[in-house]
Amino acid sequence: MLFRSVPLKPTFDPQNLTVSGAGRALDMSPHGANNINARLSIGDAVALTSLDVKMQAAPDDGTGSPGSWADIPGAAFTQVTTDPGTNGLVDQIITFKMPPPLTLSSSPYIWLRAYATLVGTSILICVTIFASRRYDGNACNNNAPGNNNNIIN
Repeated sequence: MLFRSVPLKPTFDPQNLTVSGAGRALDMSPHGANNINARLSIGDAVALTSLDVKMQAAPDDGTGSPGSWADIPGAAFTQVTTDPGTNGLVDQIITFKMPPPLTLSSSPYIWLRAYATLVGTSILICVTIFASRRYDGNACNNNAPGNNNNIIN
């Protein structure tokens, strides 16, 4: 298998966040469970005290068994306590893995989302996920132009 990092839909679309809450749930089953990257971008804030953003996983998107979201250990951004200003943009990137199932008979964690806790009035925010897409190595290399040794030129 070959892997290529691709951006997925943002779990938090670029927006002016005014309340704490969860971002969009993303199905990670077409991607690997390892080496997932998340990028937090923030901009101007109003009356900001703090912003905490953490990543959560679930075996389903919450419709099958609500309340099944679990925090991913080590998958939290550094707390933001300073307003970057109107022209400011602060990016943070974290790398993490999806957690393993709780037991051998448990369903694997395949859904991913960000959860933001805002103490303040508002802040510009976007959380984007980058993950590996699975490709069949044979399908990628066979019959490529100029490819005599399974090397793409």
